[in-house]
Amino acid sequence: MKDSDLKFVVSALGLGYLPVCPGTWASLGAAAAQALLVTFAPPAVVVPIMVAAIAVSFALGMALTPWAEQHFGKKDPRQFVLDEVAGQWLACLWFVPVGGGEVPPWQYSVIAFFVFRLFDIVKPPPIRRIEKLPAGWGVMLDDVFAGVYAAVVLFVGLCMILPAVRYG
Repeated sequence: MKDSDLKFVVSALGLGYLPVCPGTWASLGAAAAQALLVTFAPPAVVVPIMVAAIAVSFALGMALTPWAEQHFGKKDPRQFVLDEVAGQWLACLWFVPVGGGEVPPWQYSVIAFFVFRLFDIVKPPPIRRIEKLPAGWGVMLDDVFAGVYAAVVLFVGLCMILPAVRYG
């Protein structure tokens, strides 16, 4: 694969080259793709597609982190945003309703975007320690854990607290 192809992949189709907040743009792109999926795809295929997308983005991220760090000359270069894509999709996976609710599913994607970005930026424990892991593990897993934190908050907030308040 040519360097130009690899740069296109690790930058999430070029989003990692945007001059301001490339991780946020990559997360927004991932959330938008997920919103389109839950809006237009048959509900039965949404979760399998999301699981595949998470697995592929994580596997590519793990495989290409060493190349990206060597190519860009630093650990976790700003152009490398596959970690944000995987984390954002993980935040959306199980906790974004697929049709049949009072609120359109794409609105949950928007909420998931903001919650994921909060955890990705703040990096509550143990995420700071995780990002120090060697090779691609630290680069990828800090965002995966931010996605898990976001998913838990979305689950508790949207599936437990909100219905209790609304119908309580």
